[in-house]
Amino acid sequence: MPWFEKNASPNGKWGLHWTMSTKDPNIMVDGYPDRRQIASFYYPLIGAYYSGDPEVIEYHLLLMKYSGVDAAAIDWYGTHDLNDYKINFENSDQFIKRTKEAGLEFGIVYEPYINSIVENVTGQNKSLAAIDDVNFLKSNYFNQSNYLKINNENEFLVFGNNFTGPEWNEIFKSSGASPRTYFLQNLSNGLASINPSPGEYFWVNSSDMGGQKNWDSSFKGLKISGAYPGFKDFYVQGGWTNNHLNWVIDVSTATLRDRLDFLKTINSNVVQIQTFNDFGEGTMMEPTVEFGFSFLNELQKFTGAPYSTKELELIYKYYVLRTKYKSSVSDAQTKEIYTYLLAWKVGEAEKLINKYYK
Repeated sequence: MPWFEKNASPNGKWGLHWTMSTKDPNIMVDGYPDRRQIASFYYPLIGAYYSGDPEVIEYHLLLMKYSGVDAAAIDWYGTHDLNDYKINFENSDQFIKRTKEAGLEFGIVYEPYINSIVENVTGQNKSLAAIDDVNFLKSNYFNQSNYLKINNENEFLVFGNNFTGPEWNEIFKSSGASPRTYFLQNLSNGLASINPSPGEYFWVNSSDMGGQKNWDSSFKGLKISGAYPGFKDFYVQGGWTNNHLNWVIDVSTATLRDRLDFLKTINSNVVQIQTFNDFGEGTMMEPTVEFGFSFLNELQKFTGAPYSTKELELIYKYYVLRTKYKSSVSDAQTKEIYTYLLAWKVGEAEKLINKYYK
């Protein structure tokens, strides 16, 4: 999720995904001098951050890399300058520009309902708004060598849907793009006219494992399976009562392990981990004060990554060097450490980090 802002970000204010309607990160939590008030039950290990910070981007990329992740799927709000969509776009673009050097692919998870908001606010037809977005994707992302491909086809995930099959075909035809489109589970019905034929991907919901098993056995098309550490949204506490989903899945390593174990039984070729950092819904894999690195440890076991907590802690120390100790460590020194970590040269990186880390 690229949507996090802090008071040191270009907008100079805390973004709504840290505040919702009831929280103020300028206030420190009683009894926790280093913990800000945020709209989440869980607190990121590095504190509330700005998604566009280079230090944050490097930290996230390295955590993914050392957990065996192949690609980062970006929750993408398009190109239009409404609400916080512009800064989401800019943050996404900055992250995407760094994926190749990290040896990761990237993909897009498109939020199509944004086009209805564009239509209501600007009067631009929602299909034309979507054409603008897909034109951008075709010219800037789909043509990149590390854009997410399966069987040599660009993959394009859609979160929800407010277009018909013919409308999607017109959107793709107008832009000249022809990605393989994946919709949320049970939402591809009636969209068979899309060319190439769409697939589906499973997303955490109230039906939990029962629904996932039913979907996996019943949907016969191309699909992307999913796993997650749980679900516990902050919407009521954050004052977003209209968004409250009114269900909870225990957020724990046991939940994540159970989902990953299920995926082993179905021999899924493509797995989406949900999510890296949606703190508002409690589906974050990113290290937190509450869970430490345990979720990523489970992912390392699943992917077979030959790393452990030791390397993840080293990445955290690297982030601290880049932020807390930035005045005493030169850019050249931190770049050398980052280069070592990208090249899997953990020993060399560790020596330098320990040299500067207080």
